[in-house]
Amino acid sequence: MKERLEEKMKVVDSRTGLIQAPTIDYTRTIILQILGEISAGPREDIRDARDLGENIELARSLLPGSADNYMAFRVNGHNLEPNILYEDIVIIKQEMYWEMANEKVSTVRDKDGVALKNVELDPVNKRII
Repeated sequence: MKERLEEKMKVVDSRTGLIQAPTIDYTRTIILQILGEISAGPREDIRDARDLGENIELARSLLPGSADNYMAFRVNGHNLEPNILYEDIVIIKQEMYWEMANEKVSTVRDKDGVALKNVELDPVNKRII
C-alpha cells in the first residue's frame, strides 16, 4: 500500500514539473545593450560602446526566439541610405547558416573588419557577392 501511495505521489510531482516557472517569460519587452558602432561602408573594426551604457527597448514580439541571439549596433556610414541611415540602430540576429542571409542586409566579416552589406549569395561559386 505504501509503495502504491509513493508511486502516485511521483505522478503528481511529475505533472507539476511540466510547466517550469523559470522558462516562462511574461515580460513584453526586451532591453538590448548597444554594443558599438558598425560600418555601413568600408569594412572596419567595430567600435566598442558598451561603456556608454546605451540600451534599446523593443517589443518581445519583434524578436522571435531567445533574446540572446540578438545584438544591437549604431550605424556609422552612409552606404545603405535611404533604407538604413547614419546613426540608426540595427538589431542583428545571429544565424548559423549563410542561406538565411541571402538578399538581406547582414554583417560581413573579413580580414579588413566588419560591415553591414546587402548580401547576395552565389551558390554556383560558393561565395558572397
